[in-house]
Amino acid sequence: MDAGLAAVSGALAAAVATVGAAFAAGWAQREGMQLTIRAEDRKDLRRPRFEVYLSLFTHATNLHRMAALGESDRSTILEAMQAEVDNIEKLWPTVALRGPEDVATHAEEINNRAQSLYTFYRMAIEGTAGKPAHEARTLNALLNVLKESTDSFKAAAQKALYGEETPDRRRRHHPFIARPRM
Repeated sequence: MDAGLAAVSGALAAAVATVGAAFAAGWAQREGMQLTIRAEDRKDLRRPRFEVYLSLFTHATNLHRMAALGESDRSTILEAMQAEVDNIEKLWPTVALRGPEDVATHAEEINNRAQSLYTFYRMAIEGTAGKPAHEARTLNALLNVLKESTDSFKAAAQKALYGEETPDRRRRHHPFIARPRM
């Protein structure tokens, strides 16, 4: 009788262990699928954001560089600046809709700064901006403000795309990616 009870107890323990193992395997598989789906969703959200963020950043940087050139052919630069300002004006609402709020705020700020810079630059060419010394100080101030806005946008965009860790930092701290030798 004791042998029969031991056999039944052993069979019952094996059945419980099998059911437990099947439950754990199913749970692990479900969790793995959810992680994969979340990662794909994040990637699908990140790609279009990255493209529009990069485009806005590029146009703002180009505008800054053109305005900083200064005394070369101002009428040619003015036309090119107008094209960059138009691109920024078209892009910032898309950036704002893709979000998040912090990035949208900085994108709108870039648009406003770009408009101001272009308007002042046009006035300087027309000779209605004021005295040359005042013109130079104002232009430098507008360039600095656009640069600060662009830098703030870049930081907010990186945070929106990658969280607290930028791609470079994540690469340095990832356990499976080789670290650069110092």
